[in-house]
Amino acid sequence: MQLVERFYSHPHLVLDADWYILPVLNPDGYEYAHARDRLWRKSRSSHEVAAGLRDGGGPGGLGLARLASLFHKHKRGPCSGVDLNRNWEHNWGDRVGASDDPCSESYAGPRPFSEPETRAVAAFISRRRERVQLFVTLHSYGQLWLIPDGAGYGRLPDHQELYNKAKLAAGAMRRVRNTRYHIGTSPR
Repeated sequence: MQLVERFYSHPHLVLDADWYILPVLNPDGYEYAHARDRLWRKSRSSHEVAAGLRDGGGPGGLGLARLASLFHKHKRGPCSGVDLNRNWEHNWGDRVGASDDPCSESYAGPRPFSEPETRAVAAFISRRRERVQLFVTLHSYGQLWLIPDGAGYGRLPDHQELYNKAKLAAGAMRRVRNTRYHIGTSPR
């Protein structure tokens, strides 16, 4: 809104950059959170349950007992959904902060980019990779300003610069909304 309403205050922000704004990456999960479970954070897809039904519970399938447990194990109903934040290719196999249990809130999915939402964003960014200079994602789950590297393998060469920018942004949020944001990487 600031880009449009205060264009004349900072015209270079609009004239010198292309902005791509995706209001909601997870529309099904967002709707479910509003209608059924306020703290729901995953998509609403179901990989393991669908595979068990398709395989009929035979060799390699889930079997009726496992299938029943998937539907009853989690207080949020069927063990559906994938945490889209953990469905990216970068460090997917390491499972740092992620789970391979479909009933977990941090279920990373059966494979990287198994979800259409993450595939679409990855394709969009990939087509523009030579021009992208900044990617910001906002989450409603906590008051955290997270900077890379979220996988926890050490600091990136520009860590201090990213931290300083995050500190400026968090300070502005506090002045405008009186909201405190903690700055850091996700595992710290």
